[in-house]
Amino acid sequence: MKKTNKFFALFLSLILLIGTVMPVYAFDEEKIDLQNAVISFENNITEYEATGEAIKPAYNVMVGDILLTKDVDYTEKFENNIQPGTASLTITATDTSVYYKGSKTVQFTIVQSDLDDDDDEIVTPKPVSPPKAVKLLATYGKKNKSQLVVKWKTVSCDAYQIMYSKDASFKKGVKYVTVKGKNTSSKTVKVKNNNKKYFVRVRAIRYNTNKKPVYGVWSNKLNSSFTKTYAKYSSHYVNNRDRTTNLRIASKAIDGTVLAPGETFSFNETVGKRTSQKGYKKAHVFNGPNSTSMGIGGGVCQVASTIFNTVLFSNLKIVERHQHSQRVSYVPLGRDAAIYWPSQDLQFKNDTNYPIKIKMVVKDGVISCTFLTCQNVKPKKVKVTVSRSGKNFTMKRYAGGKCNYTTRSYY
Repeated sequence: MKKTNKFFALFLSLILLIGTVMPVYAFDEEKIDLQNAVISFENNITEYEATGEAIKPAYNVMVGDILLTKDVDYTEKFENNIQPGTASLTITATDTSVYYKGSKTVQFTIVQSDLDDDDDEIVTPKPVSPPKAVKLLATYGKKNKSQLVVKWKTVSCDAYQIMYSKDASFKKGVKYVTVKGKNTSSKTVKVKNNNKKYFVRVRAIRYNTNKKPVYGVWSNKLNSSFTKTYAKYSSHYVNNRDRTTNLRIASKAIDGTVLAPGETFSFNETVGKRTSQKGYKKAHVFNGPNSTSMGIGGGVCQVASTIFNTVLFSNLKIVERHQHSQRVSYVPLGRDAAIYWPSQDLQFKNDTNYPIKIKMVVKDGVISCTFLTCQNVKPKKVKVTVSRSGKNFTMKRYAGGKCNYTTRSYY
């Protein structure tokens, strides 16, 4: 019995000792105090003219490189923001905020509006409600041009403002462009190098009777870098020097092409006429169903066929496609695409809501075509079937279980 008591006393002492030296860990993550947030007014303006109405400047709240969202992460409260003097903005973490706590207050100045000698009083502008949020659809750089294209969905407003920067948090090198016209849905902005990744936001603007802007909230953020694979297809080629040269020249002309939503790609228009001046060599071409000959640019149909199969699996709209007069071995029968300057072309339309960049690679006996996007999106699940009856081949494409394209070949 004495041994049992001693053992229990020793065990109890050990527990107490562990309790004094072991730290107590909290299971909940420590919330970030909003005193550490950075509140920046639009264009760094902190002085505003009195209008007779409450002044509520547009602003952003950043914690590190994270842009906080009003009514989700914090609530706002403006005080003393009608008459000339010192006004304040206080942001307070919402009760439901998972990551933030506390509050922070910043000040701005309201000054008396300058009046003409004949003016007796301040003209009170008609109240204007902020416009709705804009949905940013796409932003991308044009091939071989110092241009950044920005597209968005229109809302009821008077104008739009674009904010862009190479900094994802919009802290450095931020630039603004104002776009007039409520029905305007795109803008091409001049940049030094569109091969750099740019981050973009857009917001709508309304003007009150004193021509003062009332801003909507910033849109979703997109970047101009094409890093997401939308669809890809590869085919193998025979290592014939002159034919391979033709493959590389045609692929280089296409590589980097960006198709905006609604834009149609034309193989002949993009590649141009195949000539010896451009470096094209003579290689085998088909002359009808039973013969071949040597022709300038022979083999470039494989480039077109590889692209055609990428189009099939990306579920894009096919505008024009032609079969070969003879069977080819580099793609499945019924899935080839013949081109001939200027009468036979391969054309397809980007009928998605986002730009697509074409990447072509010819290397080590494989030619690859990849469609890239700026957004993490994928086409509907595609199934391609080819049925045969003698020399007749019928190819069908199904997307989401429905057939949306049929083409026939005979060889």
